[in-house]
Amino acid sequence: MCRNSSARESVPLKTGRSHVQILLAAYFLLKMERRFDLVLFDLDGTLIDNRVSIRDSVNFALNEFGFESVSDAKIDAQIGKHLPDIFKAFIPENKKDLADELSSAYRERYMTTSDQGLVVLEGAHEALSSLKKRGITQGIVTNKMEGAAQLLKKIGLYDNFEFVISPNAQLRPKPYPDMILSAIKMAKATASRTAYVGDTSIDMNSARNAKVSSVAVMTGVKMGIADQKELMEAMPDYAIANLSGLAKILAE
Repeated sequence: MCRNSSARESVPLKTGRSHVQILLAAYFLLKMERRFDLVLFDLDGTLIDNRVSIRDSVNFALNEFGFESVSDAKIDAQIGKHLPDIFKAFIPENKKDLADELSSAYRERYMTTSDQGLVVLEGAHEALSSLKKRGITQGIVTNKMEGAAQLLKKIGLYDNFEFVISPNAQLRPKPYPDMILSAIKMAKATASRTAYVGDTSIDMNSARNAKVSSVAVMTGVKMGIADQKELMEAMPDYAIANLSGLAKILAE
């Protein structure tokens, strides 16, 4: 019997994949499935209710300089703003140069009472844990200059975050975009795959100025920190009642 001279022996294809290839494929699949690589959070009114200590510290500072105490509701409405601006809302025009000294007195008091009456808000633990498990980098961007990192350590949330950013000489407070842009750089992320979660119009405007996606959580409105009309007029990309719904809209 003659054998066809053009015939060749078949060579089995090598189909095995290395562990590295499998891990890389899984990584890129996960990256494609999620919407964001970096999620940044405001602190007061978003993750925590810190009103008890803030009210106490504001009135402590005012009293130290001879000013009358301010009602809880008036203080609550200022939470989230840059600290000197909060004091400027409560003192006469001709005394506004005392805002920085009042802020220093506030910080001294706050550092010893920061966790007084503090409540971690509904859905916070669940959201942070879920995003972390999905490999999403998380950070804090807050106008709170006084001991944000130390406070997070006290209440057991610190380990969820890669960094905690507050205003300083180089980074202007919200609604300027400086802190969010710094966070993006630190995380080696991009604005298009970054989301900022907050409870006030200041937060939404800061996100817009940084050209990242914005998520409005309505807990601040419920607490009297934020005005719902102003918050919605800031046109957030997403709005949720509390943080329980965060992972679904950001990670799926």
